[in-house]
Amino acid sequence: MRDVSRFIETSKTRELPSQTPIIVDERLIALSLSKWEAVAIMCFEKVEGELQKLVHEVTGKYFGRFKSSGLHQQVRYAANLDTHLP
Repeated sequence: MRDVSRFIETSKTRELPSQTPIIVDERLIALSLSKWEAVAIMCFEKVEGELQKLVHEVTGKYFGRFKSSGLHQQVRYAANLDTHLP
């Protein structure tokens, strides 16, 4: 917080006393946005992993009895499970 306050103070030029310089807003927003991609990818990978587990359970529950006919394998292939889970 001190760094932000210091940045605001050193960036001030002719702003009104209660105004934050636009450059401060731009840099803080850019800094915040620069971290979003990594966080979004990490979140997506977690959700994808949980979804794959759920689909694996559901396909086993509803199609597991069809292993001998090949239907279970076709459903797993269609759900793309064979490339992600053992």
